[in-house]
Amino acid sequence: MLNQVYHQSKNTNAGRKSTDVVLKFKMLISQELYNISDAKLEYHVHDRLSFMRFLNLGLKDKVPDATIPN
Repeated sequence: MLNQVYHQSKNTNAGRKSTDVVLKFKMLISQELYNISDAKLEYHVHDRLSFMRFLNLGLKDKVPDATIPN
């Protein structure tokens, strides 16, 4: 269902790969629950295992950068 809502057509293979829509959705939920900014969310995901667990990320997984639109 999320893929249908957030459908982006890519004309070329250039540029960064898009972030998983489920990860984006879970990050938005976290921001709303804790009332935090993009930068604070990025910090908390790097800092807290509970955030990583909720987002289904491992210690070596990349966290989307707060300064770059997803």
